[in-house]
Amino acid sequence: MDSEKYQKAKTIFDKIIDMPNHDRDAFLAEACANDIELADLVKSLLESDAAAGSFIEVPFLKLSAKESSSGKHIGPYKLVRRIGHGGMGAVFLAFRDDEQFKKQVAIKLIKRGMDTDEIIKRFRNERQILASLDHPAIARLLDGGVTDDGLPYLVMEYIEGQPIDDYCDYHKLNTIERLKLFRKVCESVQYAHQNLIIHRDLKPGNILITRDRNVKLLDFGIAKLLNPSLFPVTIPHTQTGFKNMTPEYASPEQVKGEPITTASDVYSLGVLLYELLTGHRPYRLKSHTPREIEDVICSQEPEKPSTAISRTEQISSKSGEAENQITPQTVSQKRNVKFETLRKRLSGDLDNIVLKALRKEPHRRYASVEQLSEDIRRHLVGLPVTARKGTTSYRLAKFVERHKIGAVTTILVSIALLTGLFAASWQAQIAERERARAERRFEDVRKLTNSFLFEFHEAVEKIPGTTAAQELIVQKALEYLNNLSQESEDNIPLRLELAAAYSKIAFIQDNRYYGSLGNTSGALNSYQKALTISQEIAAGDSTVTDAFHKMARSHLGIGDMLVKLRNLPEAMVHYKKGLEIRKRLVKNDAGNVALRKNLAVSYQRVGDTAGNPSFPNLGNREESLENYQQMLSIFRQLFRENPRDMDIYHSLGISYEKFGNMYEAENDYDRAKEYYGKELVIYDSLVTRHPENVRYQRDLGVAYAKVGKMNLWQANYDSALVNYKQTLQIWQQIAESDPENINAKRDLGSIQGVIGNVLLKVNSTDKGITLLRKAVANHKIVYQSDSLSDESSQTYIQALEELVRAEMNAGKLIDSRIHMRTALKLKRVRANRSEASANDLNNYAWALLTCEPSELRDYQTALIYANKAVEMSQMKDPNVLDTQAWAYFRNGETRRAIEIEKKALDMLPENAFGRGSFEEALATFKAAL
Repeated sequence: MDSEKYQKAKTIFDKIIDMPNHDRDAFLAEACANDIELADLVKSLLESDAAAGSFIEVPFLKLSAKESSSGKHIGPYKLVRRIGHGGMGAVFLAFRDDEQFKKQVAIKLIKRGMDTDEIIKRFRNERQILASLDHPAIARLLDGGVTDDGLPYLVMEYIEGQPIDDYCDYHKLNTIERLKLFRKVCESVQYAHQNLIIHRDLKPGNILITRDRNVKLLDFGIAKLLNPSLFPVTIPHTQTGFKNMTPEYASPEQVKGEPITTASDVYSLGVLLYELLTGHRPYRLKSHTPREIEDVICSQEPEKPSTAISRTEQISSKSGEAENQITPQTVSQKRNVKFETLRKRLSGDLDNIVLKALRKEPHRRYASVEQLSEDIRRHLVGLPVTARKGTTSYRLAKFVERHKIGAVTTILVSIALLTGLFAASWQAQIAERERARAERRFEDVRKLTNSFLFEFHEAVEKIPGTTAAQELIVQKALEYLNNLSQESEDNIPLRLELAAAYSKIAFIQDNRYYGSLGNTSGALNSYQKALTISQEIAAGDSTVTDAFHKMARSHLGIGDMLVKLRNLPEAMVHYKKGLEIRKRLVKNDAGNVALRKNLAVSYQRVGDTAGNPSFPNLGNREESLENYQQMLSIFRQLFRENPRDMDIYHSLGISYEKFGNMYEAENDYDRAKEYYGKELVIYDSLVTRHPENVRYQRDLGVAYAKVGKMNLWQANYDSALVNYKQTLQIWQQIAESDPENINAKRDLGSIQGVIGNVLLKVNSTDKGITLLRKAVANHKIVYQSDSLSDESSQTYIQALEELVRAEMNAGKLIDSRIHMRTALKLKRVRANRSEASANDLNNYAWALLTCEPSELRDYQTALIYANKAVEMSQMKDPNVLDTQAWAYFRNGETRRAIEIEKKALDMLPENAFGRGSFEEALATFKAAL
């Protein structure tokens, strides 16, 4: 028999079997055209199917083969129509129709004639497997039962989606989009592996993509348990023949009946990735005989993906109605790219990644699905991949690929700078007759350094992983400018450049939002130098407008650093000075877009510090809202005038975030989520347009976290976790791509802590503690980079205390004791600083009184520090007095404790927040007498 004709007949049969008899003849005539042999072959398959017996619905629902299943019941579920069938049975669309609720579901039933003991065991095995899996990318098991005939059935969530290959082609996803979607598939398969389950039938039909581009993994019917003892229902470890797999996606060890490991799923994912990238399968089977399957799968080496896309081949369409032709043109069109561009995109890393996943020997493939996904991530961000030999030339090429502008500019500018400096030095030694020429060289070096500082720096500052390089660039340029300035103190343009250079390096040393080295004190010093220079210039000549620009910028930077050091009143003084300068500048040049943008930023900083609860603030909500309204008004008008300016568009997103902050503070979570959602849309659009921009990436992570926080406060934990994990993914990539970026470490630690605490709320204790430990590790790095920063030490202490609580609740007493000792040590260091505040002393005393485990408490030392705190606060802080009262009480001086607690209460208004805890303390002390 012609194997190709048989395959075509089988495809037509699969389509026609679901049709009523009266529709079959017309479809058969059209599908087979004038091919009588093909039509007879399809009819023989139909006759064989009828003779073999019908599906479970026949004996159970009392239907003939001609009748529809619509309206029939299985338990509380009413069947609507059959939506799929396979070797073991059929799947029906149904809905629950009883007094409890109505829900659309998918029901899987065993095919009559397949109800052998082995198949029933396999079916029950699938039910057990699905019941053990809880992942958003895996179809959930909702119910299960047994029909009146004693056959099991599964009730699963109904997924409205397309097979992943159809989805990608229909939406013309490009290579990057396909890789990102494939990584979501890897995540779900890795989850199954972590739960000791191998899928063994990964193929496009079992991976659906929903409208919102979410992955849903289906059909664990032939999945294998790595630890069968986990479930009471077991199945044979090996099977003969090829009925329990899809040959085109099966691994060589599956085909040969050898032991199956997770490497088999890695292989199937390699086939899937090959098909998604090229439109072709690595192998095409013709006859599907056991011998052909084994020869092709186990012996034939696949072409490189970049080569395969040049092939032209005929395949049957999924409907069986026609032949499809795959050509280089159709492949590139479905990926929305030119053929040559696609070929270049696939060659190199992607060729190596795919072929490594498709190695014949399991031990030569990726060791896990996670490693396969990680190699794809590394490729997407331009890092070297493990599938390719890590030669020096290859790694250098990858670096240049990631930083094309920076690499080329570095070489050119460095050569030019060295040449210029050499020339300047040499010319300085020339005799008097060469003075004029030396002066020209001096100016050349100055211009060259200026270009190096601004043009080159701006070319690399948005590239991931360049924080340390940025510092080196600005530091070197600063040295040259300093030297030149000393030789020409009356050169105003040169001194203005020097002020700008100090501001540049201050921003790299530390800033409130983006990549930095975390050196707060160093940044404050650099901003103050910039301010001094610009003030001196302005005092000497008030017509030098650029000096006032530099003054305003320096005031803003100084304010930022003072906020980080918790000196809010002084920070507000600098913010308002900068704001007034910028108001005057805009008044004198109202059409200047850059000046108006800077003015809006100043309004933002004043608003943040006045009363935004998301920042350290002075508690003036009305002043905050007034400044935010000014900010929003400016950016809206600027965006109307400049709709293509991405910087303005980004700032508009920040404006929405500020109003979200204020609604959040009022507990209006719906309104807050609305504004955070607007912010998220803007940042997502910016990252889509500029995926290399680290600032946009970081802000997108912030937006996801803001929306997640609203979901969390509305007790929508599942949605909150989805949002937070999107933030985690973004910030983790930023931190990994730039190890010197301390702010990225701080961000990563904060989101790890948030997710860890949410996982604890949903009783995922081990995973929660694991993330809290990672958060502590990152905050430790941040603290070690700048131990003098209040923010760094306080966030590190907070992370430790959250971890201790989690470990205590989980019974991990040894671990909690170790971490609490570290937290106590940090608090002691803060309390013993020469600049320690009463609050620092009080915090340490309170920790010694209340810490867990309780054997770490030290009441005598607590009293010493509590007394110091009271003395420093001049007995005017009720919270400090309360701590002192508890310290005396714990040391057995109850009457003294009562006396002090009464003084604390006298300071509080009757309706003061927290007064109740003071009253309870006083009652406790009195009861002890």
